[in-house]
Amino acid sequence: VMVSGLFYIRHSQGQYSTGLVMVNFAVYLPLFFFELFDRPDLLNEVYRDLGFRANYLVGKGDEFHWWSPATLFSSLFIHGGPFHLMGNMIILLMMGAPFEERVGSKAFLTIYMVGGIGGSLIFGLLALIDGSVEYGMLNPATLGVGASGAIFAIMGGFVRLYPNDEIPMLMVVIFLPRVP
Repeated sequence: VMVSGLFYIRHSQGQYSTGLVMVNFAVYLPLFFFELFDRPDLLNEVYRDLGFRANYLVGKGDEFHWWSPATLFSSLFIHGGPFHLMGNMIILLMMGAPFEERVGSKAFLTIYMVGGIGGSLIFGLLALIDGSVEYGMLNPATLGVGASGAIFAIMGGFVRLYPNDEIPMLMVVIFLPRVP
């Protein structure tokens, strides 16, 4: 779904920003049903196979497989819950679409992917540096999921290139005035 969605967006001449939102929701849909129908076994299997772990950077862990390095990519499309997904996707729509119109689709996708993979790598490297921590976010076995690194890269690119621009702001369900 992840790779074919990106190919479809490219060949349909659509915007990557809106297409990525659709792909993220399509990937989350089975996870939602696994939760809805109380199938934690399937849910955990998806997270284990597609989420990123710092241990994968050094080939450690009982769950390391030949495809484990690919989780740097797949983890960008797996989210920890509906609120995590919605938060990322709302910002992606509000900032990503206008940013993509200005910088172009190729540059947008490059910033998105490099930011997302870079965010996972930074998370992983911090966990490995402080690998003595056996709990919390810096445990090398902790799963990293979501597009937050990619979203922050888009936000940072937008702010850097267009610091005086204004965007609409959404708080829960209320649109606020445009903010710088």
